Amino acid sequence: MDHFSVSYDQLPMTEPFMYCTIPDRIQYYATNSPDKAAFIIHSTSGSREVITCEDVYQQSQTFARGLVHLGIKKSDTIGLFFPNSKEWLVSTFGILMAGAVPLHMSFNYNDGRDIIPVLQVPGNCKAILMANEKDSSIVDFLDNILKRSKSDTENTELKKERLLPSLKFVALDNSMTGFEDCCTISDISSIGTKYQNINLPFLDPDDIAAFLLTSGSTGISKLVPKTHLQMLEMGQGFVAAYNMEPCDVYFNDRLFNWGAGYPTVFLVCGATHVTSSDQFTLQTISEI
Repeated sequence: MDHFSVSYDQLPMTEPFMYCTIPDRIQYYATNSPDKAAFIIHSTSGSREVITCEDVYQQSQTFARGLVHLGIKKSDTIGLFFPNSKEWLVSTFGILMAGAVPLHMSFNYNDGRDIIPVLQVPGNCKAILMANEKDSSIVDFLDNILKRSKSDTENTELKKERLLPSLKFVALDNSMTGFEDCCTISDISSIGTKYQNINLPFLDPDDIAAFLLTSGSTGISKLVPKTHLQMLEMGQGFVAAYNMEPCDVYFNDRLFNWGAGYPTVFLVCGATHVTSSDQFTLQTISEI
């Protein structure tokens, strides 16, 4: 009966679990292979951006210091919405280094009616970092979560209450006028550069590293918390399944904020992650 002692679908781990944090892995590659290409991001316009291991670590650390100076504390939640880009990488890893938790969000309505209830769930959403086109497509969303600046209130009806009362600020990749507590991603990095003496908090592998969202096919999306350890375990599964090595280069068109697109393979084995800033995939279930 010995041949029945092991399930046919059992796949024992051949490598020990990585009991460390995501920033630990980023620092490891920045120290041991600083000039290696960590990420290569293409676009359909023909642009190609190479981000080295050292770039990822140094820029994320600077961004983290900027967040801490702006009042972000350990375990705070920060909403995050970017395409696959350097902004996503620096913001996500910077949030983690600051001790906060990225809530990887997406929404279908300009006023954010589908994502605001999700952002309200943790109860401590202190900031939102997001991409914005060079137009007014997100004005309705900002109207629901920010106050209008004094110079802009004469012609605009003020909201009676903010739907995210814990929110401190919103940071965009392109500047937008007319709102209080609204800055740019580069502003946060500039603050971090100025305050290099800020100490970043200690992190534990069992700390929450991400809030991922379900599809929302049955209503409002639900939050799925994942720890640093769980995210790295997922990457170890991918590395084992595809026999990945540090010298490998792989293409993944999935969104960074999806489980299958999150850069866990790079974090686990150091393989270069190639992706596109222009999405060829469905972003939400509503696009079907």
